[in-house]
Amino acid sequence: MTYGFDLVNEGWIPCVMPDGRVRELGLLPTLANAPSIRELHDPSPLVTASLHRLLLAVLHRNFGPPDLDAWIELWEAGRWDASRLEAYFDRWQDRFDLLHPERPFYQTAGLPHQPVSIAKLAPELACANNPTLFDHTMDGSPPAVDLPAAARLVVACQAADLGGLVSRLPGEPPSAPAAPLATGAVVLYQGSNLFETLMLNLIVYNSSEPWEADLSADRPSWEQESPPSELRTVPGYLDYLTWQSRRILLVPESLDGRTVVRRAVLTAGRRLPDTMPVMDPQFALLKNPRKKLRAKDPAWLALRFRPDRALWRDSTALLAASSDYNVPPRARRWLGELVAQGFLDRSARYRLVVAGLGSERAKVHFWRQERMPLPLAYLADADLVELLRGSLKLAERIGWLLQRALETATVPGTRPDSPGEQAPIAAGLLRYWSLLEIPYWHLMEDLPVEAAHAQAVWARTLRQAALEAFDRALEGLQQGRLLKEVTVARTWLERVLAASMRPYREVANETG
Repeated sequence: MTYGFDLVNEGWIPCVMPDGRVRELGLLPTLANAPSIRELHDPSPLVTASLHRLLLAVLHRNFGPPDLDAWIELWEAGRWDASRLEAYFDRWQDRFDLLHPERPFYQTAGLPHQPVSIAKLAPELACANNPTLFDHTMDGSPPAVDLPAAARLVVACQAADLGGLVSRLPGEPPSAPAAPLATGAVVLYQGSNLFETLMLNLIVYNSSEPWEADLSADRPSWEQESPPSELRTVPGYLDYLTWQSRRILLVPESLDGRTVVRRAVLTAGRRLPDTMPVMDPQFALLKNPRKKLRAKDPAWLALRFRPDRALWRDSTALLAASSDYNVPPRARRWLGELVAQGFLDRSARYRLVVAGLGSERAKVHFWRQERMPLPLAYLADADLVELLRGSLKLAERIGWLLQRALETATVPGTRPDSPGEQAPIAAGLLRYWSLLEIPYWHLMEDLPVEAAHAQAVWARTLRQAALEAFDRALEGLQQGRLLKEVTVARTWLERVLAASMRPYREVANETG
């Protein structure tokens, strides 16, 4: 029986069709028609990432796959068994009702607290201590959200809420920890349609992958009988993918003949154990350099967005095999094996989509989604990844030289290793890195085809970007008392750039 809003069949998942139009579909139509859907896309990257997690949990529950052979069988079929999905959703349909009186989807019935603005479920909306980023709603006049949008907010809140102060039951702590996706940048390997995208991220799932677990005890949240409660263990991957970080209860109301949601009850939910490692399969992990200094710090940190550094500058962490210094997303391991064994075409080109937010003390400073090309050759060729890493190191080297030149130019009498005024320096470096993003995508695509040519073009681009950034940052200083310093600094920059470019000069001349 359907009580209010049937997430299985009614439209709420934003699907981009081949013609570019967006259609909202239910869970079953989305999965059944995945080969004909280009991608999922919501204006919020957190919603988009969370919806993928939900769909992956359904697929893992029904299809595994327990090993690579099973994965290959699913891939070659080109679609999932619709009858199996229909039978599964029929069995659990009541649990997929957003307004069910006893088990509302991803919520807890009967919460005895004062509701807050629905904006509290979305860190990108203005509410309480959330800064106004792209929204101007206020706590006293919360927006009226329709049921499809409310469902998306609930899913995203459970997966990516920042935590902080929330309403609490007696005996509970005054704050809730961050939800799983709030602690790092979420990585999705994206194919040419939704079926391929979900398959590329459908890692092997058995009693030892992605971590050791008793599969008989591992269930997604909607199959569990108890509502979200206090600290507990993580039985397995399905439970983690659908982790109930918060107790939520939407408060629907009628507006002009339609059901909307303005407010919701929000309290702390399940807490991940402190001993659980930061090993989310969709995160890339970096060795924590402070671990040696502070024994209590975690050994690994999830790669995340930073306000002063575009994530593409760390893209090799998403491509390289595991090492003592980085661990890529878990899907990279399986996809690398499939490419190496010839089951995925080495020459195929997909995309990496990385989504996340920048936050501090439960406050959102920005949210971001980056897309970058993914030639599959990188997943099976360690030497190719090293060439890409070397290209990034060269860019960092040139950036350092640019900074030294800017410091020399902005304070009379200083040398390239002395600090100068910070405003022109920051402006110059910002422009330098912004000029390199698009060329870097071309480098990623061209390096597997003709490495020498691609490296020569990249080196020439770095030189041009550094000189342009220098000139633009110091436009107002190239006259008057600092003219001499600017001229000396630019001459020095040209000289050291020429030395850095020397290994690429011959090829660069040949390629024009």
